[in-house]
Amino acid sequence: MSQKTAKTKAFKRLDYFCFWNEYDYTLFISKVDSPAHYKNFIYYKALGDSDRVQIEKKNIIMVNHAASFTGNHLFVIEKLAKLQASLKDFQLLLPLSYGNKEYAKKVIQQAKDQLDMNVKPLTDFLPLSEYQSILSEVKIAIFGMRRQEAAGNIFQLLNMGAKILHRKDNTLLSWLKKRNFIVFCIEDDEKELENLQALSLEQMSYNSAQYKRYFNASNYQEMMQQLFSDEAAHIV
Repeated sequence: MSQKTAKTKAFKRLDYFCFWNEYDYTLFISKVDSPAHYKNFIYYKALGDSDRVQIEKKNIIMVNHAASFTGNHLFVIEKLAKLQASLKDFQLLLPLSYGNKEYAKKVIQQAKDQLDMNVKPLTDFLPLSEYQSILSEVKIAIFGMRRQEAAGNIFQLLNMGAKILHRKDNTLLSWLKKRNFIVFCIEDDEKELENLQALSLEQMSYNSAQYKRYFNASNYQEMMQQLFSDEAAHIV
């Protein structure tokens, strides 16, 4: 049996698609033949300390979360290189501790060659508390991936007050906009990148409130109860 045939048979036997992003479920159903019903599920307690919020941001621009080809780092670096605004006072934060090490080296070199700014790669794994401390200082975070990933980083950054720019066709951007988070599209909101401005205090507070609205113990308990019920989730 080929791998493709095995996957096709497995998909047809699925009862549920358990995930937090209904847009990924819609994408899955559009690509494969499966009777799976959608149920909401997320590793809520994997998001770290929700109270680690720092209003005063440093001039840090974070790009992606890992040394993954799907992150399209070079696309983002080229976008930054074309900005009319000066980047001299900014630091480029590149989390590259996991993923392809050779690709990470290429990303670091490309950033140093093309950008007139301090490039800070993170190539070693850090304790969660230390990593969150770094995230809390980020002013702008840009994610170049077209597929849904890095959600844990993005959720934390939104709660901490960073300005998020994401790709237009990424399902996570759709998920966040549906829930009225203040987020921006790399392709459609170029001015938000060009001005290199942080979110206003009001915007930071709003995103943090939205984060706590969706990620809290009460919602988690309700989700777990529904997860083990026989009813499929209703997607609105």
